[in-house]
Amino acid sequence: MDTSSGTYFELVFQAILTLHGYEYYPNKVDLFANRKDKSRFPGKHYGKEVIVGKSSKGTNRRVEFFIINHARFGLEGLIAECKWQQVNGSLGDKLYRIPADVKKTAIPTIAVIDGPALEPGIREMLKGHVDGYIFIACWSTMELISQAIKGFWGEGYCPPAQKDKESINYPYGDLWEVTS
Repeated sequence: MDTSSGTYFELVFQAILTLHGYEYYPNKVDLFANRKDKSRFPGKHYGKEVIVGKSSKGTNRRVEFFIINHARFGLEGLIAECKWQQVNGSLGDKLYRIPADVKKTAIPTIAVIDGPALEPGIREMLKGHVDGYIFIACWSTMELISQAIKGFWGEGYCPPAQKDKESINYPYGDLWEVTS
C-alpha cells in the first residue's frame, strides 16, 4: 500500500507546528511518559508516531502527533490524528474508530482528515462526536490552516515581511511588482 500521500499530509501538519515554534522531540516514549513534567518540557514540543495508551480495540494506540505546550493544552498534551485518503481503502475503518479511541485514552484530541477519496459524510459524522473538551475538533486541511492563522497553536509565527518590515525577495523581483 502506497502511503506517500499520507506522509506528505503529515509533513504539511509538521510544518505548521514548526512555524509556530514547536520543536520535534525524537524520544517519543520519554515525551509521552513525562508529558506532565513542566521542568522537563517547558516549551512547545511534539513527537511523531507516539503510542498514547490502548485503542478501543485493545491494541496500542499510535497517533501521528503528540503535542506538548502546557500553557496552551494543559498537562495532558494534545493528540493530533492526521488522516489523508487518496484512494478508496481501509482508512474508513480507522476513521470510524476515532471517537471510541479518543474516549478510551481520554487525552484531548483533534482529527484532521481530508483527501480526494474521503468517504462522503465521514467528517460530519466525526464532528458530531466533538465535545470541545476531549474530542476538541475535526478539521479539513483548510480548517487546519484557518485555525493556525487564528492562533490555535499559540504564538510563534510571524511572516518574514511583517517581522522585517520589508517584502520577501523573490528571484524574479518583488511578487507584487508590476512589469510591462
